[in-house]
Amino acid sequence: MGQKMYEVLKNDNDIDVQNEWFRECTEKSIPYIYIVKKTKYSVIHWDYISINPDLDEAVFDNPSLEAYLHGVFQTVANEKSVGEYSTVVGWFKDISNEYSEIAAKAIFFGLNQEIEEYKKKLEKERLNLRQA
Repeated sequence: MGQKMYEVLKNDNDIDVQNEWFRECTEKSIPYIYIVKKTKYSVIHWDYISINPDLDEAVFDNPSLEAYLHGVFQTVANEKSVGEYSTVVGWFKDISNEYSEIAAKAIFFGLNQEIEEYKKKLEKERLNLRQA
């Protein structure tokens, strides 16, 4: 089984589950993403706050990541859907339940890919400094 990427909640009031998932995301330094599923539609939330602040440059002011997230929204949105988002925090509301987990995985992938690429860049810079 792969890495857990998001948590699914029955309602926004499930604070204990949210807190536990946030702690897990912080320990693993992965994006904090969760879905609140209702009868037909879901709300997908994400926040970069669980990531080590040394990696901020990976997502802050990142036009390609912003375009990617916009593409994810456009792919899963329906006529009811709304979204408010940036590369560091956001939500998609009224996403059909059948697409909510696909969207959460895509958001995780986009954020995590930028973070991992930035980590490689930092490591390469450190190696170059040692060799200089």
